[in-house]
Amino acid sequence: MKAITPERILFAGLALFLIAALFVIDDYGMNKDSQKNFGEGRLHLNYLLTGSVDRGLLQWQMHGAYVFIAADAAKRLLHDRLGLLDATAARHVILPGMTAAFLAFLFLFAKRQWGAIHGLAAAGLLLSYPYYWGHTFNNLKDVPLLVFFSLTIMCFVEWSRTRRAKFFHGFFVLLGLAVAVKTYALLAVLILMLWGVARFRPRGMRAGLPRPRSMLPALAGVAVTAAVVLVLYAPAFWGIGDKMSFLEAWRAHVKEITYGAKGSFSLNPFVQALFRTPLLVLIFALVGLAAAARRWRESSVNSLLILWLLVPLVISSLPRTLVYHDGMRHFMVFLVPLCLLAAVGIGECAGFAARRMKKRAESLFAVAVAAAIGASFWGIVSTHPYQVTYFNALAGGLEGAQEKGIPDACDYWLNSYREAGRWIDRNAPPRARVIGLYI
Repeated sequence: MKAITPERILFAGLALFLIAALFVIDDYGMNKDSQKNFGEGRLHLNYLLTGSVDRGLLQWQMHGAYVFIAADAAKRLLHDRLGLLDATAARHVILPGMTAAFLAFLFLFAKRQWGAIHGLAAAGLLLSYPYYWGHTFNNLKDVPLLVFFSLTIMCFVEWSRTRRAKFFHGFFVLLGLAVAVKTYALLAVLILMLWGVARFRPRGMRAGLPRPRSMLPALAGVAVTAAVVLVLYAPAFWGIGDKMSFLEAWRAHVKEITYGAKGSFSLNPFVQALFRTPLLVLIFALVGLAAAARRWRESSVNSLLILWLLVPLVISSLPRTLVYHDGMRHFMVFLVPLCLLAAVGIGECAGFAARRMKKRAESLFAVAVAAAIGASFWGIVSTHPYQVTYFNALAGGLEGAQEKGIPDACDYWLNSYREAGRWIDRNAPPRARVIGLYI
């Protein structure tokens, strides 16, 4: 009989997740941004196939289009041609595969830093995080952003550790893919710059900001990033005339949605993280954060995790940075370092308990991971398919969050569209007219 290893557990878990995704993806349906995002995917795919451009629709495109294009291509294949899924599920089916692939890379990253069991814990904690689960079946913007944003940082860390060319080149490609989802991804560069400052030592320049022997490789990398963004962000842009006037109007629209005209400093991002994180995961993450802060100088990864966790939360708290929050989706990238720190925290707690109880730390670690993941999955099951409304025991669940006045304690993502449509199908008279409003 083959030994049970973290790698085999991960593979089995991801396989089960992908199988389950085929059964549950139809429960999520459209969200409040779907009408716009689907239209943009159709716009750009039509341009690539026919050369025609809907300038009016293109004018209001805020974020990168290549994921929307992939979604529309999947819809044309799986729904229009093969009839395997309905039109909405066919567009969203790329998301579970993207999540599964990312979790495999997250496992490998954590394995290199702390060991395979820590990698398994981090991947499992992220997959079972109810809020993330609630977005991973119908969010074509923020889930891909989390994936490529995180891969960008992870690839840079690997290059910093190994100085291997494939990680250096991969960093610039992944940064381009991240920015081509949302320009918010440039925050990854800020995090890495701050990390470089945190690692700087006057007597050990090699521990400071990484500097290639020549500026040429870095400049070439920036050119690659720019090329990826220019090609993937809005392909149909290259099919219109008078590009300068178009860009001026487009810039005004982007400013309107990405830089609020009102707003003051707000702790809402921290409030959301505190009350939406499963309680065991929160406790272990705080222990891991304390351990990372205590060992700031022992390993450069400790300072990275702290910055990766806090910078997205702090930036989103600043005046005029967000027009609206929508729970945590606009700064959801902090979930990856949160889960990595939770895995570190579980290791700390298991080691402490093992010394006191004279038990094997590995066994206690496995029990703690199983408990945390199991409790989180219960949160997923008990709120299905409205995981975006999950709140932990500190908030008192959804009802307690509403009583406390916590923002977005509701189905703000409008997953209820699907259930409402099914209710209409069951109860409306034949050939009834249905009016849909996009506000």
